[in-house]
Amino acid sequence: MIGLEVENVIYQHPDVNEVVCFGKPDAKWGEVVKCLVDPKPGTSPTSEEIIAFCRQSMAHFKCPKEVEFGVIPRTSAGKVQKFLLRERERTSPGQT
Repeated sequence: MIGLEVENVIYQHPDVNEVVCFGKPDAKWGEVVKCLVDPKPGTSPTSEEIIAFCRQSMAHFKCPKEVEFGVIPRTSAGKVQKFLLRERERTSPGQT
């Protein structure tokens, strides 16, 4: 699974506290990888920096097309709610 491979690479970035990758609809490819990153306190990595970091360690076609920063949604038991992120991307205006 590409998303898990991308997450493992991004976790190696020194400014990343937590990351979750998920599929985003794409007109050309059907779906592309998008990541939500929770940076470590006191750091401010950029999406370009995270994507460039990925390109150093993996094939370019596996790298995320977008990186967003924010809080990762979880259930009360602490499980990541990827379905919320995918649904948000499907319903958001301006899809590519």
